[in-house]
Amino acid sequence: MTGPMHGRRVLLVEDHPVNQRLALHLLAATGAQADLAATGAQAVAMVRAQRYDLVLMDMQLPEMDGLAATRAIRALPGAASRVTIVAMTATTFGDQSAACLDAGMDAYLEKPVDRGVLLETMLRLVQGGGAAQRPAPPAAGAPMPDLDGVLAPRGLRSFGGDRATYLDALLQFARMYAAGLPSFAAWSAGTRSATGVPADVLARLRAEVHGLAGACAALGAIDLQAQAGACETWLDDAPGAAGPAIAGLQQRLVRLAAQWRDVLLRDAGQGGRSGVPGSG
Repeated sequence: MTGPMHGRRVLLVEDHPVNQRLALHLLAATGAQADLAATGAQAVAMVRAQRYDLVLMDMQLPEMDGLAATRAIRALPGAASRVTIVAMTATTFGDQSAACLDAGMDAYLEKPVDRGVLLETMLRLVQGGGAAQRPAPPAAGAPMPDLDGVLAPRGLRSFGGDRATYLDALLQFARMYAAGLPSFAAWSAGTRSATGVPADVLARLRAEVHGLAGACAALGAIDLQAQAGACETWLDDAPGAAGPAIAGLQQRLVRLAAQWRDVLLRDAGQGGRSGVPGSG
């Protein structure tokens, strides 16, 4: 695909499948050639082995977070250490933005990433260009299916008005969270144990809740995003008292995932869109 970033090679470092889908979709629209790394350690290895014009770096990553991965890249020999790195973070305020710059990042973008801001940032840093032409608002299309808790116009804007890709991402989310948070059962068992929740289970649960909040922001599920954000605060500040909040999030997540999946598959079966994976 041609576009203002045609011929440029970008490494996307992101571990959440929904956020991967969104970011790769936005990058494809710019014409950039995008590779994907799902961990910080993988990103460092790929930058060492391959020349990139730009790295889009998530902050919360397994094995090695975005700050540590950036420091490791800056310590590489030769030109690899000078690659442009842009953080993708849930907030650009206060200590978070300062930490990005201190680690050696060149800029930071707040999630969910706006496609116009993304393009302007990449062009400014990689090509030294001025402001890019902002994409036109998406044209009105087929009506969106009615999904509980989803502001579809907001989510659709995140995907540049691409209805099919947006609905595919919603269905991917619904399938991914059909049983809720992957670490919920282990965490729940730990709360009933005399020894408490193991530290590794607590860390996994917190990472899952953070990833859930980011995916919800991209999809326009703002109420669920807020609930996940509140749970993340509980897990940070008072994990021993987070039980009711986590249980409530798990219950709502399972209910919404089931409702979204049923509605989206019904919409696909009625010809609401093409190329949608089936239920098998």
